[in-house]
Amino acid sequence: MALCDTPFYNIFKKILFLYLYNHSLRTPNQQSYKLRRIILLMLYLIGLGLNVDGISIFGLEIAKKCKKVYLENYTVDFPYSEGELRDKLGLKKILLADRNFIESEKIIDEATKMDIALLVYGSPLTATTHISLINEAKRLGVKYWILYNASIIDAVAETGLQLYKFGKITSMPEWKKNFTPDSFMDIV
Repeated sequence: MALCDTPFYNIFKKILFLYLYNHSLRTPNQQSYKLRRIILLMLYLIGLGLNVDGISIFGLEIAKKCKKVYLENYTVDFPYSEGELRDKLGLKKILLADRNFIESEKIIDEATKMDIALLVYGSPLTATTHISLINEAKRLGVKYWILYNASIIDAVAETGLQLYKFGKITSMPEWKKNFTPDSFMDIV
């Protein structure tokens, strides 16, 4: 019987996760990351910020250690190409993740088998789809970690206007051949 199959190991793993969740996830750092890597598989949502240089050094380090790295490519028209991002981050391969892939929650299933990174333009939880993804991960007991970054909300605040006075926020998705949403019209 391998050590990882023993009841002691499973109890140790749960205690360690609770400790790390309550202490180091609040202020992630390299030390807590190394300790967590001993036993846990994760889904990482990593914010890229607003330009190709925006990803944090810590986010870059995590992305490089993941078995698969996805780039969510449907909520924004990137100001840079996928190839440019891949080269800048020094990654061998970035898989594109469209709305259907994210909403199918296959990424959560993959995170039970290996470390998975989902790169998101701006900040990961600005889009409701990503919040739904995290809620589903919680429901299924899949561990996740969110690495925040600057978003369009931060950029708007640079104007000096107060964000809470802007009103309801909406997305204006690009129309495609078989996809012509108009739900944002009432808000705009």
